[in-house]
Amino acid sequence: MMGTATLRDGIVPLIAAALAIVIVAPARAATLHPDRIHDELEGYVRERLPASVSSVTVDDLNLDESLLVDGDELALRFRPRPGEDFVGRTVLAMDVMTGNELVQTRNLSFRVTGHVEVWTVSSTIGRGQQVHTSALTPDHRDLDSLPNDAVLTGDPIGNSEASRDLAVGTVLC
Repeated sequence: MMGTATLRDGIVPLIAAALAIVIVAPARAATLHPDRIHDELEGYVRERLPASVSSVTVDDLNLDESLLVDGDELALRFRPRPGEDFVGRTVLAMDVMTGNELVQTRNLSFRVTGHVEVWTVSSTIGRGQQVHTSALTPDHRDLDSLPNDAVLTGDPIGNSEASRDLAVGTVLC
């Protein structure tokens, strides 16, 4: 009898400890690869730029290693700064979510490049002269070399007056 009680006394704590490890063990970890983050971020940026932007590329992302995150089905939520125009160097917060639960937040820094259609002056226009659409041509330029207000949003130029002398090739903003 003494041997059975000793055996039971030794096994019960072992089983309890094993159950505690199973119950307290962290959720299954998932790997979030930089390629997935890059692809989702590029799609997010593309959706927020006007249709006149013909190509978008996210470069120089400050994340080059995989993230190990607790959770199975991970979703990414991007939160840009107020007024962000997604032209040139950009910073935003990326939330890693599992269901409705926030698992991790990372700040991402990256550069948006691409090509955009802009209005350029096709014949010289003097200061104070009317700017007519006949004096303009659409042209493709590098996105990161232009101010945001140069990007065409589909709105017509309308009746405008040149506030300064405009040379051929000048991009209108």
